[in-house]
Amino acid sequence: MLRLLETLQSLTSGLDNKSNKRCNPFDALLAFIIMRQGENEHDSAYMRRLRVNIDTLLSAGGRHILCSPELIEAVDNKNIAEKEREKEESKFKAIVFLKRSDPVRYGSFLRSCKTVRT
Repeated sequence: MLRLLETLQSLTSGLDNKSNKRCNPFDALLAFIIMRQGENEHDSAYMRRLRVNIDTLLSAGGRHILCSPELIEAVDNKNIAEKEREKEESKFKAIVFLKRSDPVRYGSFLRSCKTVRT
């Protein structure tokens, strides 16, 4: 059953199961990185597109891109707990959402996010 669900997810995400297994992650990563909110696109529509791109990236084997071992804040960096990994992934997804949002609408907010607050 799990294999069937994985196959369905792969088919619906636009991944080619006959291509080089390194091409799919690259293509999914490229689509994930270059997507940008349209100037008239509603935030909820942009969020849906982002989620589709994230799902495609995960289906292509790119989960590690969402959680860098060098950046994660874990109790034990050699044994990262699943909750810690999920928290780091959520932080990265939020940054991508913000950094690729419409710069006309959110430009001043994006500039304020660039400064590190301690």
